[in-house]
Amino acid sequence: MAKARHEYGVHPPTLYLPENHKNAKEYNCVQRSHQNVVTERMPLFSVTVILGSIFRPKIAAACGAVRLVSFFAYASGYQTGKPEKRVNPLSIVGYVADLGLIALSISAGIKLLQSS
Repeated sequence: MAKARHEYGVHPPTLYLPENHKNAKEYNCVQRSHQNVVTERMPLFSVTVILGSIFRPKIAAACGAVRLVSFFAYASGYQTGKPEKRVNPLSIVGYVADLGLIALSISAGIKLLQSS
């Protein structure tokens, strides 16, 4: 984000450039990709990796690694200035990894409840 702010001359606290700015689409795509990954996706990812790794750390680590790579694929596609490029095969595989992490978290929760 700092690189994009410097490149496009955007100073905090400005989040988005107005539509009539010459670099609005490019900068706004970088900003949206940053917000999507960091504020919307990362909390679920962090919690599910931690919970999923309680009983199956290797599987959780593998799913987490796939998901991290998919975050980069999503963001790099989005940051091209063409939002439709954010959806690519690698970013879609990340959702499958998310499902795996959610399943591991549910499984850990059930095991923890049964043990008490």
